[in-house]
Amino acid sequence: MPTMRALHLPGCLENQYPPFSFPASPPPATALQYTPAQVPLPELSGSSTQPFYLLRVHTTALTRQELTWEETLLPHRFREKYGPIPGHDVVATVVGVFRPETTSSPAFSVGDKVLALLAFDRDGAAAEYTVAAEEEVAPPPPSSLDMSDEELATIPLSGLSAWQALFEHARISPPSDSSSNQSLGGRHGPVVLVLGASGTVGVFAVQLAKAAGCRVIATSSASNVEFVKGLGADVVVNYTEHASVTAAILQTDFMADIEVVIDTVGGQTLYSLYKLASSKVDEADKIFSKNVDFISVGCPLTALVPMGVCSKEELQELESAAKEKTTHFTFFVVHPDGAQLSKILDLIGKSKLRGFVRESFDLQDGQKAMKMVEGKGGKVEESYTKTRPFVCLSCRLSPLTRNYASAATAQVTPEHDPTTQFTSPPSASPAPQRLYTVNAGIVLSRPPLLTPPLHPFESSYFFYQRRLNERLVLPFSQYFYYKRGTPAFEDWRAKRRARGGVATRDVGTYNAYTDTAWNDEILVGDNVNEQGEVVKRLLADESREARSLGSREEQLTEEGEEVKEKGEDPMAGLRRQTEADRRGDAKSLERKLDRTLYLLVRRGEKGSEGERERRCWGFPRSEVVEREGIREAAERSLAQACGVDMNTWIVASHPVGHFVYNFTPPPQPQPDTPMQPLVGEKTFFVKARIMAGQANISENFLGVNDFKWLAKEEIKEHVGAQYWSAVKNMLVEQ
Repeated sequence: MPTMRALHLPGCLENQYPPFSFPASPPPATALQYTPAQVPLPELSGSSTQPFYLLRVHTTALTRQELTWEETLLPHRFREKYGPIPGHDVVATVVGVFRPETTSSPAFSVGDKVLALLAFDRDGAAAEYTVAAEEEVAPPPPSSLDMSDEELATIPLSGLSAWQALFEHARISPPSDSSSNQSLGGRHGPVVLVLGASGTVGVFAVQLAKAAGCRVIATSSASNVEFVKGLGADVVVNYTEHASVTAAILQTDFMADIEVVIDTVGGQTLYSLYKLASSKVDEADKIFSKNVDFISVGCPLTALVPMGVCSKEELQELESAAKEKTTHFTFFVVHPDGAQLSKILDLIGKSKLRGFVRESFDLQDGQKAMKMVEGKGGKVEESYTKTRPFVCLSCRLSPLTRNYASAATAQVTPEHDPTTQFTSPPSASPAPQRLYTVNAGIVLSRPPLLTPPLHPFESSYFFYQRRLNERLVLPFSQYFYYKRGTPAFEDWRAKRRARGGVATRDVGTYNAYTDTAWNDEILVGDNVNEQGEVVKRLLADESREARSLGSREEQLTEEGEEVKEKGEDPMAGLRRQTEADRRGDAKSLERKLDRTLYLLVRRGEKGSEGERERRCWGFPRSEVVEREGIREAAERSLAQACGVDMNTWIVASHPVGHFVYNFTPPPQPQPDTPMQPLVGEKTFFVKARIMAGQANISENFLGVNDFKWLAKEEIKEHVGAQYWSAVKNMLVEQ
């Protein structure tokens, strides 16, 4: 199968839970992994009613917090070798077309350069190849504009978010279709307030609103005022000079009533302004029209409560007040739309819009790029045609965030001096370190199924207790259970006479109601209390009953006949020694039923002898990968070594012991290298129990070629002395 380079989150086995989940366990930027050539190429297939395209990626854009989106962390996106691939803005070339059984012909062909916003529930474009649906794709603007792929890659998500906020949800007439939209009830040229105008969505919202003929009021920090004015804003509110954004807006003279608010910030700013617009105070009437539409890509109103912005009761009061004053609120998540993207590109072609880039990286530096996005803000492009990172001429893009699975912006101060060179301060060389590979091992056990055999003293004690009980209880009332003269009564009398007049069957020749009742202790050398003797007496008693009812051979079942042929009595019941014990089958879980068995696996070439063979045996283990806990790694190790046919239970998340193995001879450090080479392995063990199933090493991933279920003393015979010394105290004697 062809493979490609890719930037992705870690994968997981099919039977395991993904390492990350929404919203409880989101991944950090450091979880991203770069794979040189092991990720399979995406396939063009399926039952879709629209064409799909295989794209060779030129550039993609990483977005702040996209690793934490709900669509990114869907369980089915975590595969065996790789997890979700980020980057949903893409500039690429079509290299393959999948045309389903439809009447329409594909709009693009092999060799076409395209621009797209990929669906969030599919893999992104941080790879050499990706797949896009036709409804997501748009042709780029003419090459005469001389726009770089990096600039184009900033447009789809941010531009579509602003377009859909203004022209879908606020119902403003688009700049290219004003007359037709107005006839359909669309607004033409309303007053629009853009919160967070210097952010990635805000910069497009200002430009699109201005292109549509709107009067634009924008909020910005002091350092971004001139930048936002350059985008076309009529009034820029500098909120850094006031206590809050709302206070800054109240103290600015707009000479107009705000009809639409585009919120890209969320949080306290959204709550304060929405509360003001929904109130009946004079300040609200001065700046807002009677019917105000709040369109938010920052966060839904329901998210304000868990964020601590307001209480549930305050939010309910706010919603009631907004309904009474006809103040409307809409929260939405941007969706891919190639037709809308084409219109945005047309405006760029007419020089009415422009995109901004912060910095570009090569694909292999994708983790570094995501760290920069998460830490400092900014939309970062990953280019696959460049050999080194570079800083673009315009470094003014603020970060794109997406809280509560939404596209949003957060305001930051842009870089004003893009030519400034940043150098890291000198640091002292670290001292040499002894480096070990960290492994996770699992001590999987099958607990005893039978109680252990009794010690002779225990057997004598319990036998004495039964005789003592016989002396202290009331005599057996035979006439209560048997009617005199009946066959059952005669059978009972015959059995009691054969037992020497003793009613109880398992206390030997002892009568608690005679002159020798005091003699209830077992004498030295008497085996009357041994389990074998007790079984014989019980079988003899049953044999007498069988003979009284008919021929004993006629009472035997087919299974009993088989047992009889082996020299055993079919009425003796289950025995402690099983067929697996007799065969010496160490792979069976039905051996040594009164002992705890542990799973040992063998890794290495067959045919080894002596101490070398002992080093091949051990508990299942594998190396801990990045951001993987010991428990998760141990669970994965068991599945990779012994298959998924076992139902197991991890007892705890904390290790119960560890084993340190040092390489012999130790590797020599390289000159002028601060880090020492790996000197050995450290394996940390967690305990687990098997509930059902059996090990299956036929398709294991760890080179396991044999396994056994062994008791503690048997493990000592299979492993090396150093290994045994490390693990023996983790194992129970019984």
